Amino acid sequence: MGALASSEPSDRGLSEIFATQAQSLLFPSFDQPDLTVLQALVLLGQREIGHCRPSKGWLFCGIAFRLAHEMGLHLDPNNWSGSAESEVDREILRRVYWATFIADKNLSLYFGRPPALYPHESDVRNTVRLPYPTDWEGLLDTYIAPGISITAYEDGIALVGAFIYRAELSKIQHCIITDLFENRRPGAHNAAIAATVQRIHTDLTKWLSSLPGKLYWNQWTVGHVPACVLYLHMQFHTSMIILHRPPRHSFNTPDISSSEDVEICYESLQAILRLMRSYSRLYRYEELPLDFVHTLSVAASTVLMRRWLDKDMHQMEKEMNLIVQAMQAIKETWPCVEEIEKSVCKIEKCEKPADNVPEIDAMLDAGFMAGLSTPYEGENWSMPDEYTQDMFDVTLGPVLTDGILGGVREDAGQLMVDIFPPTLEKGE
Repeated sequence: MGALASSEPSDRGLSEIFATQAQSLLFPSFDQPDLTVLQALVLLGQREIGHCRPSKGWLFCGIAFRLAHEMGLHLDPNNWSGSAESEVDREILRRVYWATFIADKNLSLYFGRPPALYPHESDVRNTVRLPYPTDWEGLLDTYIAPGISITAYEDGIALVGAFIYRAELSKIQHCIITDLFENRRPGAHNAAIAATVQRIHTDLTKWLSSLPGKLYWNQWTVGHVPACVLYLHMQFHTSMIILHRPPRHSFNTPDISSSEDVEICYESLQAILRLMRSYSRLYRYEELPLDFVHTLSVAASTVLMRRWLDKDMHQMEKEMNLIVQAMQAIKETWPCVEEIEKSVCKIEKCEKPADNVPEIDAMLDAGFMAGLSTPYEGENWSMPDEYTQDMFDVTLGPVLTDGILGGVREDAGQLMVDIFPPTLEKGE
């Protein structure tokens, strides 16, 4: 995975060699799986998905998620009977569980499928900073570089804090998936859906307000900001847009463009764009994980929504240029983003949106996004099982192959990117 982030093509080529070798060692290890096997499964799964092999990646990650339970990682090590692990080993176990938990939520949103790991099934507490050995300075001098600062490779407060709060954000994303995405009740009451959205929105704002100073960021923040902090806020605003973006068939609803939901989407879009500018000045996009592809797709869909509602082609062009530049920067690391880029470029060739909005669109028609205010009158918030098969002609759920996007429809009235699946299949 580190080789993928390299700026040298020769180094990136090593990633395929390492991945192939890892897979050859993986299956014989299933007889007696250990922590290394679980970590390898998660990493290989992320890599396969990012390289346009989603079914294989989903398989690897699915095994990893179930293996986490099989190994008892969902139980805090302090509660294990007869446990002889050191404090460092216990922290490593906790971090592996929470990293797996985070990956589960990312892929559930990415694929549009139910999560495998549930918060109520776990009692694992948050991780803490790892204690370093007393001779840490000597080890650095001997094996890393003479005279290097003892804190150069420290398990820093911002890094550990970002990991902890990323796990907390994933718990809220879990609620978005299970309480909204999986709401399959026929004729679900609009008021109940709106109340759920309001509750999750409150959870997100509480999460943001609870961030410690080391993880704080806003549009007026100046100076050097750690990469993990910028990435953390990208994920927050991505979640905000996912929660509030209205279904596309409501775009002709009067005053939709001035609704609170749409305003929240626009605000989070601007925050994501500012975060991207800050990140690109200090770091390389290639170093971001796979879920940055999801952030770019969500940002692109919001720009397209603004284009449709506000007819502001000039503003759309500036915002989309920044997003496309980021896509181009990471396409060697995550080739799946190329399909999004192609779709966006095709959309930009369309001079203006058509007057008629199709009744169903796979990108924005989530069917459960009600908003903080009164739900759009006449909306049907249920998600029938046959919807997926009609839209995608599949029976195994809407796996977003070829880089998240299903394609671009030919007529201008339907030129939108297929980013989010409309339903979640049970039993997957």
